[in-house]
Amino acid sequence: MFFFVALKDPSFHFQVSNYDFKNVHWSFYLVITCAIISQYLFLGMIHQMRGAARLLKKLNFLRIELSRLLYQAGILCVVGVLLNRVPPFFYNMFHMLPNKSVGSSTTLSLLYSFDSMLIVVCFGIFLIIPSKIIQYSIGIKQENDLTI
Repeated sequence: MFFFVALKDPSFHFQVSNYDFKNVHWSFYLVITCAIISQYLFLGMIHQMRGAARLLKKLNFLRIELSRLLYQAGILCVVGVLLNRVPPFFYNMFHMLPNKSVGSSTTLSLLYSFDSMLIVVCFGIFLIIPSKIIQYSIGIKQENDLTI
């Protein structure tokens, strides 16, 4: 729907990742595409987490499938949030600021100190770390089983 609205009315404003911008350059469609892909990556992360939760119900949680699902969920989380936040930032920086009038002032926002983007990236990294711990635990368990 974003593409059809953008093609029909170029003066229509869009808001992606707290940036309000409009279609002034062909890269606008890349930004919208990245935002849509990031939403699908978020759904993929939820699907991977659902599979991991299903494996955690069983008491044998040292499984390579669980490690793989947590790792994939973490990667999807980090890539999704970066696709959602980085392209609109650069589009706004390169294409929207030069279009402002001469009398307007440009502000620098320091909202990234404790923003939801950083929390989601930390959550993705947090998912990757237990997957590696489970992977190392599986290796240690296999070595222990061979020594007995």
